[in-house]
Amino acid sequence: MHKVCFMMRVWHSRLTCLWLVLATICLCPNSTVGQSPKFVAEGLTQDAVFWAWKGNAEVQQCGFCHYEAGNEFASRLSELSRFIELKLWLEKDKHAIARQRIEPIPTEQQAGHLADLRAKMATASQQAISIPDYWLGPSNALSARICQQLGKNVNTPDGYQWFCESCLTCHGGYEVQKSVANQGNKPKPPGISCSYCHQEANGNTQWIDLHAGLTTTDKWRALTPQQKATVGMRDLTPARDQAELCFQCHIGNIDKGMFVTHEMYAAGHPPLPAVELRTLIEEMPRHWQTPQDLLGKARDTHTIAVGALVAEKQWIELMVGAAASKHWGDYALYDCSACHHELRNDSRRQALRSPGAPGRPRMIEWPHPGAIAVTDSLGNKSFKSSLDQLHAAIKKRPFGDRQAVAQIGQTLSNQITESLDHLTLDRLPANYSQRLLSALCDTSAESLLDYQTARCVNWTARGLVQAVGEQDKELSDAEKRLAMLGQIMGPDGNKRVAVTQSLPATQSEIIYPDFVERELQRQQAYDSDAFTTQLREIGQALKP
Repeated sequence: MHKVCFMMRVWHSRLTCLWLVLATICLCPNSTVGQSPKFVAEGLTQDAVFWAWKGNAEVQQCGFCHYEAGNEFASRLSELSRFIELKLWLEKDKHAIARQRIEPIPTEQQAGHLADLRAKMATASQQAISIPDYWLGPSNALSARICQQLGKNVNTPDGYQWFCESCLTCHGGYEVQKSVANQGNKPKPPGISCSYCHQEANGNTQWIDLHAGLTTTDKWRALTPQQKATVGMRDLTPARDQAELCFQCHIGNIDKGMFVTHEMYAAGHPPLPAVELRTLIEEMPRHWQTPQDLLGKARDTHTIAVGALVAEKQWIELMVGAAASKHWGDYALYDCSACHHELRNDSRRQALRSPGAPGRPRMIEWPHPGAIAVTDSLGNKSFKSSLDQLHAAIKKRPFGDRQAVAQIGQTLSNQITESLDHLTLDRLPANYSQRLLSALCDTSAESLLDYQTARCVNWTARGLVQAVGEQDKELSDAEKRLAMLGQIMGPDGNKRVAVTQSLPATQSEIIYPDFVERELQRQQAYDSDAFTTQLREIGQALKP
């Protein structure tokens, strides 16, 4: 029996090696060997994103296993890898072309730029490459106009360096501190690379060979996540690690140059929207397999709760970072609708505004309801009190008391860290999904005046109702009401989406201008009274 098992493992290893060699041949930029039939049949050799990344050394390394091994033994090697992760990322994930989408190319220059790209790709692939219509377009022209409006000539070294430090920190993985990649006329990847997410900041790349080596596989899998991190691999399995990485770009990080200023908004940058972790990673779409697939919806609830706390923490740290930088007082740190709103005597915003001197902008609202709901559902009432203190410090004087905001913000950040340390998957209280959803349904009517807050609450409620539904089958009423959440009944009797239900997924769904225009229309038509009523009804349906 032992001999049979040994022989099976030997053949398994040989087959794995064979498939890895084939994958290497397919992805190697200088390969002259023919490609496998399956590779050609799927048309991936015609894919522009694939060829844009094909010459990138780190992507090649990842592709040896994570592109298309075609290996029926893959599930036996690892339950967390399907050997198609890179393939999904290249084909569907917007991060793969995040820089290409905002490379500042005016409309009149795009045809020539596309012709040059086609020629280069055809030379590399020895065949014509079909670049899709969405490869370049309005977002590239918008980026060119923004740079022009801000007085930056990106055709000069200094102008393009500003673009790197101000835009590619999020869109291209540029790291200001290193000041090495993406400078001047050096080759630039089309977007966020594999290592940007999976490589630890310590710069140790030893993990790559250990992780991928055929003779080190067993040793690698025996290492703890902490041990893997010491050799350079970032652990992205925990929801907290995912959120802390994603929200640096999607919310901001002053120290890393990840901050959309009000000046950028005025020049035309689309509004930076609210973000909810579970929705974000599912709509990207997710290219990895996580314990969620094995543990069920309890993982969803944990992801939602952790994501809400990290979003709040990231926003607070953005304020603290601004207090110590030149960005203090930038309008982008405050609620846009505090200034950009309708001027009516009977405005609900006037009736429900927070006490304080008029004319002083309030904080951005959307991160707070989720964090308050999580802390309340855990029995922590002090967080809301500390958050009120931060509100008071911001309203104390125009743009806020700089020193007080930094001090209170740091205290709040520490409180959230403590909550995150205790909010582990194995420590979730019984019926926590329902408790968190009930707390969320009690979000104040004043907070729900804000469209971005309602949008984030909508996503959170949807995830929680689905999670509760798997644990408690007696939720039909709440689920029916959930179907109406975020919708309004039009004058013609048809339901219309008033709050975003999903994000534009895959590379072919365009954010600008298509999605942004629809979002601005929804924001203008948003009815906070109707949304609040719907949310309260869901809360009532949850009560015994």
